[in-house]
Amino acid sequence: EKSDTLSCLREENNGDDTKLKSDARQKREEEETTELQTQLLYETMPLNLGPVAAIDRLLYLACTGAYRPEQHGIGMDCYDEESAEVTASLISTHAISTLRACLPSETASRMVLHALAPPPPEEADAMGAPLEEPHVSRMVSTLVNNLRFLQSQQKYFHDLKEDSKEWETVDMELMSVHQATIFAAGSAGTLGVFLTNGEGDAIREMLLRLVPPPSHSMTSEANDTHDSSESDSTSSNLIDFILQHVATYDPLVGNGSLSSPSATFHASCSYVTVTLLRLLSEWVEGMPKAAAEVLSSPSSVCLGVLLRSNPKVNEGQASQSSGAQVIPALSGLLLGLCLEYILNDTMDSNMSDGSAMDRASWTSETIMNLIQSMGVGKFLNLIDT
Repeated sequence: EKSDTLSCLREENNGDDTKLKSDARQKREEEETTELQTQLLYETMPLNLGPVAAIDRLLYLACTGAYRPEQHGIGMDCYDEESAEVTASLISTHAISTLRACLPSETASRMVLHALAPPPPEEADAMGAPLEEPHVSRMVSTLVNNLRFLQSQQKYFHDLKEDSKEWETVDMELMSVHQATIFAAGSAGTLGVFLTNGEGDAIREMLLRLVPPPSHSMTSEANDTHDSSESDSTSSNLIDFILQHVATYDPLVGNGSLSSPSATFHASCSYVTVTLLRLLSEWVEGMPKAAAEVLSSPSSVCLGVLLRSNPKVNEGQASQSSGAQVIPALSGLLLGLCLEYILNDTMDSNMSDGSAMDRASWTSETIMNLIQSMGVGKFLNLIDT
């Protein structure tokens, strides 16, 4: 019996040793992978303008798609598979996917931290290159400034008549809109990578502390048409600013003819709104404080309107309006994620201040009433599809 007992103990010890060795090997492999990824991201790539770190080039492609505007002429399809707009969107999407796959959590966290507390000029990164303006700060500025520009163009395209004689001016404005659309969507998608790749809730909370840059930092074109009294100047954080932009989206506009400039502009607005709702959903998931910020924003009322909307697509417009058809589902998903934290009684302790819940545009009761008015089955089918 003693012999059997000793044998069992040896087997258990051997099993424990094997598990410890396996865990140690796995941890070592993860550290080696992280080190390799960091090294590759910070190696330089020869460009015409001089050596640029690989991560700088990747972030540039993710945020801009290397877009170069080109005139199509009114009535031409800028959504053709070979158009500059579609090519840039694909480049941006693939660059974001590459960044998501190779950005280590430690590097992502450090980059977000530098946006809040930039390192001193003499500090160098892991590869010895001096740090410049924080990457995340540049992405936030790119997102905010291009969203402001798109807002400034809404009235122009809404009032534009299809028989307008200013086609050359309209075409130039559309090129600027396409560029702002790609830049805003790309920077929003890139920020989503930092939310998902960062180390835990600390990164999501740090991003909450980033305040949208003041409106005077916009490009000169947007600055000429931007009203400094607009509500975005009062945004306390990026979530509130994003919701203010989402609230300007009108699902009932833009069903004109396929070649209509207003329809093209509406398709761009739909595309940007989809990326913003996806960013908010990534932000809220697993982060009650972010959910609290969504529900306490007055602009979040628009989520109920978008959820109940029924965008109609004219024949031949499906390629342009596919984004509009996804918006109700993403709005419902965002509200559903926020509802989860209300029902778990985690909201009160995570609101930004004691009276925030009293100011919240949504409560568990109002969200449930909205879902029940639609029908629970219809709501769930909408989210699933």
